[in-house]
Amino acid sequence: MKKLFLLLASILGGMLIGIGGVMVVRHFTGEPMPDVSRALVNGAWLVAMMGVAFFVHIFAHEGGHLLCGLLSGYRFVSFRTGSITLVKTDGKYRLKRYKIAGTGGQCLMAPPTNVPLDKLPTMLYNAGGVIMNVLIATVALVLWLRYDLKQPWDALAFALMFLGYPMALLNGIPMRVGGIPNDGYNMLNLHRDPNATRGFAVQLLANEQSQRGVRMRDMPQEWFAMPSAMNYADALQTGLAVMRVSWLMDCERTDEALALAREMWQHHDEMAMLIKWELQGEFMYLNYVTGHLDEARFLAADERFVRYTRAHAKVMSAKQRWLMVMALLKDQHDQATHIAHTVEARRSQYVLQGEVTSDIDLMNQAI
Repeated sequence: MKKLFLLLASILGGMLIGIGGVMVVRHFTGEPMPDVSRALVNGAWLVAMMGVAFFVHIFAHEGGHLLCGLLSGYRFVSFRTGSITLVKTDGKYRLKRYKIAGTGGQCLMAPPTNVPLDKLPTMLYNAGGVIMNVLIATVALVLWLRYDLKQPWDALAFALMFLGYPMALLNGIPMRVGGIPNDGYNMLNLHRDPNATRGFAVQLLANEQSQRGVRMRDMPQEWFAMPSAMNYADALQTGLAVMRVSWLMDCERTDEALALAREMWQHHDEMAMLIKWELQGEFMYLNYVTGHLDEARFLAADERFVRYTRAHAKVMSAKQRWLMVMALLKDQHDQATHIAHTVEARRSQYVLQGEVTSDIDLMNQAI
C-alpha cells in the first residue's frame, strides 16, 4: 500500500507542478487556460480519486465479508481498514491499531457454535468481499456510462470501476499469494478439505478468545489437536500446528513444544512464508530458553525473518518477544529488559489481550 501511495503522490505532484506553471503563464499573459491544462486538471482528479476508490474498495471488501459472515451465522470480532481496527470486547466497541504487512484490511469473525468445526459454512463468508467489489464496480460503471457526471464524480466513478474488477479477480480467482490462500482459494479448498476447514475455524475461535483476554492454555485442548496427516503446503493446517506450538509453550510444556517445532522445521521449505516465519520465531525462542544458543542464533540471522518481525512489532506482542530474544543473543540485556518493560506498559493497547498476557510471562521466563 505504501508503494501505491508513493506512485499516486508522485503522479499527482507532477500534474500539480504542470498546472501551476500553466496558471502562472496565464496570470502574466492574460490568456485563457488551454485544453492541455484542463486535461491536467482532469488527470489530477483521476489520480486523487484512484486513492479514494482504493480505500472504498478495501472497506467494501471487508464489509462484504462482515455482511455475508453475519448472514452465515458468524459473530463480529474485529474490522480493520489500514491500521485502524474496530474490536468488540465485553460487549463494547473500541478502536485500536493493528496492522499486518501486505494487507489493506481484514474482517475477523467467530464461527457459529451449532455446527462441527470441520463443517462450517465457509462459502458465502469468503465470497462476500468479491461480491461487494463487483457490485460497487458495476454500479460505478453504469453511472459513468449513462450520466454526464461532473468532476470529481466522473473521476471517482471511473476509478471505482477501474479498480473494482481487478481487485475482485485477484481475490476471486483461486490462488495462493506467497503461499497464503486468497478468498477464491478458500472457497474452493475449505469446501473439500475438512482439515483446512477445521484449521480455519480454530484460528477464528482462538482469535476471538484471545481478544477477550483468554490465554491459549485456557482454551479447549481439542482445538489444538494435530491432523492425522499434515499437508505442510496448506497454510491453514500449518497455521494451526504453529498455534499448537504456542499452546504448548503457554502450558509450560516447553520440551514438547520444542520437539514439535523441530519436527515442523524439517518441512519449512514447504510452508507459506508467513507461516514459516511464525514457526521460526517460536522455534528461536524455544531454542534460546532450552540452551540451544547456536541454533537460536542461526534462526535469528535470517534477515527476511528479522524484517518481518520488526514490521509487526508495534502491534503484536509476540514479535516484541522475538526481538527481546534477538537482543539477548547479542548480550544486549538492557535492551531486552527495555523491550519487556515496554510491552508491559503498553499491554492495554494490544488487540489480542490473551496473547500479550502469555507473552509477558514468556518474556519473564527468558530474562
